[in-house]
Formats: sequence, structure tokens, C-alpha cells
Amino acid sequence: YLAAEVAGADANTLRELVADLKNRLGSGVILLASKNDGKATLVTAVRQALPAKYPAQNVVNLAAAAIGGKGGGKADMAMAGGQAPENFSAVFAAARKALAG
Repeated sequence: YLAAEVAGADANTLRELVADLKNRLGSGVILLASKNDGKATLVTAVRQALPAKYPAQNVVNLAAAAIGGKGGGKADMAMAGGQAPENFSAVFAAARKALAG
């Protein structure tokens, strides 16, 4: 599990970073988050056989709930947005909880 805040990145930049990391990572779950103009953006990617166990849209939605948001996407990559970027610590904790069980 790789999770990080990318300061000032927009949605396109996060998507490109996640795609690059996904290609480099053999197996795993990636969550990148950014604050921009009072909003938060999350991008999650799941690599290899893990989408069946941890669908990206489920992980990103559970994480987005912590910032008052929601998202969508596919089993291998999903995005979300929210209006409470000050809750980033809760975003990463929610994602860890989603992956734990």
C-alpha cells in the first residue's frame, strides 16, 4: 500500500502519477491525494490480481467519505473529490481500514 499527499497537484497530474506508479509497482494499492483551491482530489489504483479483492472504486469511496466526498471509476483505477481537504489524515486512515478488512 502506497499513500501520499502530492502538494498542489491537479486531478490530471494525480492521474498521471498514479498511472506511472501503477506501471512500476508489481502488485499493490496506490492512493494519491491533493489539496487545491479548497478542494481535495483522490486517485486510487490497484495493480495485478488485487482489483477483485480491493476494487479501486470501493477504496476511493471509503477514503473520500472522510473529506465529505465521493467518487467512482473502475476496479483498477478510480477518482474522488471532496470539500474538506483538512481531513487528509482521516483519508489515509480510512483507506488503510478498507484494505485491512
